[in-house]
Amino acid sequence: MSGFILIIIASLLYPSVDVLKKKATKSYTVNIIFWAVATFSVPIYAIFLWKNGLPEIDPTFWLIIAIDVPLLIITNILLIKSEKLAPISATLPLLSFTPVFLIATSYFFLGELPNTYGIIGILLVVAGAILLKGEELRNGLMARIKNIFSHKASLYIIIIALIWSFNANFAKMAMQKSSIEFYLFATVLIEAIFMSIWMGMRHRHHYKKMITGHLPLLISAAIITAVANILFLIGLETTFVSYAIAIKRGGLIIGSIVLGAYYFKETNIKYRIFGAAIMLGGIAFILLLN
Repeated sequence: MSGFILIIIASLLYPSVDVLKKKATKSYTVNIIFWAVATFSVPIYAIFLWKNGLPEIDPTFWLIIAIDVPLLIITNILLIKSEKLAPISATLPLLSFTPVFLIATSYFFLGELPNTYGIIGILLVVAGAILLKGEELRNGLMARIKNIFSHKASLYIIIIALIWSFNANFAKMAMQKSSIEFYLFATVLIEAIFMSIWMGMRHRHHYKKMITGHLPLLISAAIITAVANILFLIGLETTFVSYAIAIKRGGLIIGSIVLGAYYFKETNIKYRIFGAAIMLGGIAFILLLN
């Protein structure tokens, strides 16, 4: 249960990161936000690694990283773009499709297969996510599904959900070949180096804009992201990937509803609350019946 607790705490921190990034899009480009969050969090991961020591590293770790990191870079950029295009309470819930995809991918990569209650819990999380946009269900379920695939922001999120179903497995495999500390430090450092080179070559003028904008937003987002990632991956070590991601998505979505209504005055919150209640039921299935 301790792993579940850490995952729940992390899932409650992630929504605040998305709020900070959405606020930052008013002052910064998507590239600056992604570069800054990765770069400013590197020292935190370095301290975490230094405190726990360098592990023995299996050579296959680097093969996993070579696949994992490019996918993380692409999806993080797509995520920030989607947050800029649409309300976070309407798009982020679609990330709940990740644990559904994980039922297949985690079985293929890790041999993990949820029991019946776990699968019911995962499906309830997804059903709740669909019902979050209840105002669109007035025209029928098929209209709601069609609407998901007709909006660029929603399409981005579906693509991210699918890719992250692979990344979650890669993360657990990479940690098994090294350690949580080294995996986090290595992946984020590579992301930061790649984005720094790319920004330096093509968007050097954006660095000056970063200093004149709302720099505390970026620093805060980096710190909270690092803390949440550390807690989540520690919990992931002793938890099925599909369960961990379902809880993470549920917390992220419920948090995005609350914060979206409070900070951005997003509408139709009554539908969001109904969907969130169903998602909480799904999370309860996972936590209490496994």
